[in-house]
Formats: sequence, structure tokens, C-alpha cells
Amino acid sequence: YIAFDQDQHALQIAKQRLEEFQNRVDFVYGNFRNMKPVFESKKVYGHVDGMLLDIGVSSMQLDSADRGFSFRFDGPLDMR
Repeated sequence: YIAFDQDQHALQIAKQRLEEFQNRVDFVYGNFRNMKPVFESKKVYGHVDGMLLDIGVSSMQLDSADRGFSFRFDGPLDMR
């Protein structure tokens, strides 16, 4: 399994939660748009049978003012 996330904090949480499967999951810090080169480097491009994508914003990100896009708390605005 390959897990992508461009949020390092979320990726760290996923690593902790999936620790018992660490020998079966590769965690990749990056954007979904980089799937093809990552798949190619891991020799799985063209051999993927299915995908599960969570491409939204999490409540954890929205609830933290320092993340740059909270609706509930004042903080710096991140317009990336």
C-alpha cells in the first residue's frame, strides 16, 4: 500500500495509527499529482488494482488556527 499526504502532520498521525502495518505501507510526503513518478519508482505503475482517495480538507486542519484556513479561529491566512 502507498499512502500520500502533503500534510506532514497528518502523515505522521497515519504512521502512528498504522504502525502495526508499517512493513506493508509506504508513506509518501507529497501531492496526488506525483502519483505516476512515485508508482514508477516503486515499480507498481500499471499494476494498481484500486485506489482510495481522500482529497478533502480534514476537520483537524480547519480547527487549527496556525494551519492557515480555520473558519473558527483567528490566524494567518494561507492562500496557496
